[in-house]
Amino acid sequence: ALQKPGKYVLDLGTGSGAIGLTLASEWPDAQLVASDLSKTALDVARQNAIKLGVIQRCQFVNSDWFHSLEGQFDLIVSNPPYISEGEMALLSREVKNHDPSLALFAGPDGLSAYRTISAQAKNYLVAGGRLLLEIGHRQASAVSQILQEQGYIDIAVHQDLDRKDRVVSCRSPT
Repeated sequence: ALQKPGKYVLDLGTGSGAIGLTLASEWPDAQLVASDLSKTALDVARQNAIKLGVIQRCQFVNSDWFHSLEGQFDLIVSNPPYISEGEMALLSREVKNHDPSLALFAGPDGLSAYRTISAQAKNYLVAGGRLLLEIGHRQASAVSQILQEQGYIDIAVHQDLDRKDRVVSCRSPT
């Protein structure tokens, strides 16, 4: 289980808010900033925050990654787009027709969002702050390497319930 890292949490690319709003629900003193490029996604996340009773501790920001964000955070979480151009054809019709492409595709190798996030997140994390990134089940090594090259420490890979690599966590250097 994720140990509570501190008060200020950023859910980067929040979508419906599932990750960030769950953390806000579980940690009653957490202050959540939920950001997304999609205003429609932010509207959905805002409605979900109301339903969960955490709206008073949430701020919603329309932002292209970190572009419109200020401040520092104890924890940054993100489930960024991670599907490569080559994997597009392998997706089910249901996924292709339901999810916005902006939320799915991340360039030729599926890693462009990780490069952007890792290069910028350290400027928004407190010293020793944590970054957690959801990954595709074959991306653990590549994402870990990107984080290492950016100077993050305590890099670890966590598996989902199907024992597939699903999250890479790390800390900003102190």
